[in-house]
Amino acid sequence: MNTITNCKSCSLISFTNEKIKFLVDRTLIIIILIEVIVIFILLLKILNFHYQTGIFGWSIYQSEYKRVLPNENAPNEMSIFWRESDDPIFHGELIPNHYQFFEGFTAKLNRSVIKINSDGFRDREYSIEKPNNTIRIIVLGDSVTFGWGINVSDTYPKVLEKMLNNDLNTTINFEVLNFGVPGFNTLEEIHLLEKKGLKYNPDVVIIGYVAGDAENNTKLKTKEVFIEADKLFKERFYNQNHLSRIEENFYKNELTARLIRDDLIKNFNQNLESYVLKPLEHLKTLSQEKKIKKIIIVFLTDTYQIEKDRIVELANKYNFCVIDAYERLKKYPYDSLILDKKDPHYNSFANQIIAEFIFSKITQNDNQICSVIS
Repeated sequence: MNTITNCKSCSLISFTNEKIKFLVDRTLIIIILIEVIVIFILLLKILNFHYQTGIFGWSIYQSEYKRVLPNENAPNEMSIFWRESDDPIFHGELIPNHYQFFEGFTAKLNRSVIKINSDGFRDREYSIEKPNNTIRIIVLGDSVTFGWGINVSDTYPKVLEKMLNNDLNTTINFEVLNFGVPGFNTLEEIHLLEKKGLKYNPDVVIIGYVAGDAENNTKLKTKEVFIEADKLFKERFYNQNHLSRIEENFYKNELTARLIRDDLIKNFNQNLESYVLKPLEHLKTLSQEKKIKKIIIVFLTDTYQIEKDRIVELANKYNFCVIDAYERLKKYPYDSLILDKKDPHYNSFANQIIAEFIFSKITQNDNQICSVIS
């Protein structure tokens, strides 16, 4: 009887020892796996890689571009890819070699990717030397040209590039460089061309013109407006705790836009002359010096009639091509063209319409002023 009991005890001890050994082995394996993961992450950081976890596991990529995951409670998302500039003409600039996701500023938008190249504009890298048999087009503009809230491939400059290369019966290669910068007026856009764009030896320059391109964007004026808008916001929303970051951005943006619009109306003729007409005259001089073959002004939004008339008058004087894309856009329901009622930037559909309309105008052989293939 004692022998049987002792055997049972031995079996129990043996089983317990095996179980402990199994648990110890499993624990060691888990510890080793954790150490491997930690070392792996440290190696990624050392090699300048960024990573994220997701439903389908690890997503790893090189980080020559800074990557940010914006969210509703993040700081001003625009400040992530935008910074102050040392240049006295610019009131800001895009950050070179920057990469991030973007989900809106004044409204929650579908996620898009913002990738700024090494030269500080939202496009792929381009060689300074223009390839043989290539027509190079630079597109200047503000946030509409930049492609606020959409991927760069859906912006009208890149859609136009695709159409020129795929839909024409020609052996010529076309490159369309997107130099759009949010908030820029015409003066800043042409200064950007002079500072960064001319070295790419463009054959054609397109200016995407929108209502507000005659705004006073000087650093001092911009700072004054932002301070005044913040003051008004605090007066009207004395208890801001109930507002989300998106809502706060929306109301501040509305106040800022109203102040800028009031200044534009008050000093309309002076602003139009300083920030649009004189820069366009300077562009004519640049085009002659640098042998730019075509200057094309594209109206992307509705503008004051007097503003449009003055620009068209100047364009006719200097043989600039004028394309009124807004006349085509007006044929569609407004809501079908914009990202959101709280963020009325053009969506991908509107950009497609703009690109198609520009394409139809600049590929007509009988229109010598506008045609880029004549």
